[in-house]
Amino acid sequence: MNKSSLKTPITARNLALLLEFTVHRTPSRLHLILVKPDSPCHFGRCEPTQTVTDELYETMIRRDTKFDGKWYIGIVSTGIVCFPSCRSRLPKRENVRVFATLEDALRAGFRPCKRCKPDHPLGQSPDAEVANRVMEIIECRFHESLTLNALADELNMSPYHLQRTFKRFTGVSPAAELQRVRLQRAKERLETTDVPIRDIARHVGYQSASHFSATFRKTFGVSPNDYRSALKNESVRRQRRPNCSSEERHHA
Repeated sequence: MNKSSLKTPITARNLALLLEFTVHRTPSRLHLILVKPDSPCHFGRCEPTQTVTDELYETMIRRDTKFDGKWYIGIVSTGIVCFPSCRSRLPKRENVRVFATLEDALRAGFRPCKRCKPDHPLGQSPDAEVANRVMEIIECRFHESLTLNALADELNMSPYHLQRTFKRFTGVSPAAELQRVRLQRAKERLETTDVPIRDIARHVGYQSASHFSATFRKTFGVSPNDYRSALKNESVRRQRRPNCSSEERHHA
């Protein structure tokens, strides 16, 4: 809330019109803050707020998490307080009030947004939810053609922002996470079944068996066939070991 719009000379006329007020003292002057009956602030103390800077409003437009937890956005038209990155409809700049802490916003009468949940840990911020949603999609649908554009369309966001958000929270791109999950599922099939390599490749989302084999070798240092053969050889060696009694093992 702009402080200049809140400063009002203390006169008999203003006092007669005043329904509620709170006093804010600065080193040089005393400010009387008028509170309209339909303002969210009229439920509690209305704290002076920071200026809505161009940089802060730009992060709201981009849904950037840069200021999440540093500033909290009170929206006069709805009476809710959000993270700056909240994906709800962008409020008009004149309806934005900026608070240094969530407690300040709550004391001013704003209630937490149910979408971005500013009263929850930052791990539940909108961008964290996006990253978690992408991982859920990959885990459940790794066999599909999950391109960056397809994921972005499903989550109703730009491919650039999706890539940037996911990498910030996981350290890898969606494509790298998809490859990791596919290869892990392939290893599990190689370890537990005798299904042909080409069928395993298709099962985990690779249209080409040669592409799958090349990716597997590059990641693990061996081909899928060699990996399966090594597992079988190890299993045979274990089966051939003599089953010594505890006394025999002790004397050995």
